[in-house]
Amino acid sequence: MISPAIYQFRRAEIERWIENAIALLDEIDGDPDLEDDELEDIDEREPPFGIIRGGIGA
Repeated sequence: MISPAIYQFRRAEIERWIENAIALLDEIDGDPDLEDDELEDIDEREPPFGIIRGGIGA
């Protein structure tokens, strides 16, 4: 069994690592509130609704 002091230390280290990782991701993408599902919506292959370039009648 792990002693409570070691458990607390490990937990604090993991929490610190997670906070640093999140801060780094926020710095990289520039938006701390950006979620993964929003990233999927950004890179759509089709033009926005109502804008059609080329094709019949263009």
